Amino acid sequence: PPRQSASERPALALNGDLPAEVFVAWQQRGVGVEDVFFHQSAGLFPSNVSDTPTVPSREPVIAAHRAAGGVPGVQVVLAWTEQSGSRSRILSQRTSGAGVSLPLPDFAASAFQVSEDDEFAERPALAVDGQGRFYVAWESQDLNTSAPAAVRVRSLASAFGLSADVSSDPDAPARNASNPALAADEAFVYVAWTGRDTGSSAVDVFFVKRPTAGLR
Repeated sequence: PPRQSASERPALALNGDLPAEVFVAWQQRGVGVEDVFFHQSAGLFPSNVSDTPTVPSREPVIAAHRAAGGVPGVQVVLAWTEQSGSRSRILSQRTSGAGVSLPLPDFAASAFQVSEDDEFAERPALAVDGQGRFYVAWESQDLNTSAPAAVRVRSLASAFGLSADVSSDPDAPARNASNPALAADEAFVYVAWTGRDTGSSAVDVFFVKRPTAGLR
């Protein structure tokens, strides 16, 4: 990263090939608010992915997948939290087309919103399966109710996909879910998170396996 800046929260991804190409994302504060930056080991200079001069962009995550079917290049996806006042949302940006031609990635012109407008969303997690399908999970607080925080998951196959609540438990309606971790294969997404009942000091880790067929 450039000097005279505060850089933190690095995230890494590999292209799944040899020799490995390394992709890095991080949160950087220069003059103004935080932005999300991206760099790859074969590139010359980092790029500002979020580029929001007045709105903080934080908590970047990144995943990469080698394009299938003989298509050259690697598909790279980033997600991050953008917070403005009392609102917080998850944004995602992916390489345009079927892949990227190394050494420089071709990011789409703008990021799209992953979370919904009626939730306070933060702490994203990314995963990609063997077919190159990307999924994102995040911590969500419904702004219209007093319900505890939940973990939601959705596919990034379309910018208009819907998310699913994977953490809420009718037997523990006061349990807050946070800090999701995510993995995926061709049939399932695997989600783990931290759970704590409201008013309790006990903290546990929970896990669920969800069919990818139900996510879009």
